[in-house]
Amino acid sequence: MVRSFTVTIYRCHKLLESGKYDAIYVHGLGAAVDRAVNLALQLKVTSVGCVAPLEVSANTSTIDLIDDYIPVDDNHDAKTRSRHSSAIHIKVYRVGTGSNSVSDMTACGKIPVDIKVSEGLAPLQEPAGGKTSKKPKKKHPSSKM
Repeated sequence: MVRSFTVTIYRCHKLLESGKYDAIYVHGLGAAVDRAVNLALQLKVTSVGCVAPLEVSANTSTIDLIDDYIPVDDNHDAKTRSRHSSAIHIKVYRVGTGSNSVSDMTACGKIPVDIKVSEGLAPLQEPAGGKTSKKPKKKHPSSKM
């Protein structure tokens, strides 16, 4: 299931502020490693100024994958291929509360839908991999080829 990045951030904040969970885990496999890191860091950035800000702890691993190729006709043989893929496992948790009261954990109020950028922090943006419009580089006037 594909979700909007902002909706995913909102859902994670909602889970943490419900008081039912002390931490959530964000997992990324292969090309989704960038998206998992971006999600965890955006959760941390949006908790700045809260009574109990979020912290992150990350571990990496290599996952063994097996691809089974099943032919669609009788002219080809079935094949199996083993390969490795990078993975990341990020724990996002609250620190410094001193009490487990839900009212203390939700001291930040509403989670902003349009998250503002603090000085020195990266803006909220969709992860790489989507369509981007890059402007072509201008050639320097002295370079003639």
